[in-house]
Amino acid sequence: MYVQFPDLTELRGHNIYEKPKTEFVFYLKAIGDCKEAERAGMTPISCMNNWWPTHCGEKRKLTLYWMRNPGSDGTPQSTNRRKWTYSSYRSTEAFAKVEAHMGATGCGLKIGEPPLKVSLFHKFFTLMRMPVEVKPAQVKWLTRHNYRLIDTGKLASYWVNGWKPEEYSIEKEFEYFKTSQKEWAETGMLGYER
Repeated sequence: MYVQFPDLTELRGHNIYEKPKTEFVFYLKAIGDCKEAERAGMTPISCMNNWWPTHCGEKRKLTLYWMRNPGSDGTPQSTNRRKWTYSSYRSTEAFAKVEAHMGATGCGLKIGEPPLKVSLFHKFFTLMRMPVEVKPAQVKWLTRHNYRLIDTGKLASYWVNGWKPEEYSIEKEFEYFKTSQKEWAETGMLGYER
């Protein structure tokens, strides 16, 4: 269990049934569904391929599970955000910037907050923490980059990119990013590197 922000806890496999005190809880599942997360009260809200270069060429669907925590006492937690320190596949400045936003679960999910930058948050599966009241220019940016509002709490609103689980297909995602599995396997390129 990792408190990512005062109102947000990231759960990992072995502690999926723990009861944190933050207002929101999320869990990331790589490949397939997670009935344990659903039994713990979480809902699958978004899917996206893992675009990190160590998975280039793979169809590796990630599913984000989300829950407004009924056990939250509403008191913000004191925290320093947990990040994944990852030995980069390519030691470039671009990847180093992205790594700073990784969740504790590793290379599949980024956890972002303003400022909004395409190179950090577009072709990566990202849970974005925004102010409770989002400015119209920010809403425009989020919408243009395939984000949607999933919840608004006392301290922040949360947005996620990707596709709703019932609408997701890797073919739809390849079309959106104007790539193919073959190109992804051969180049390992991210959207902002082209």
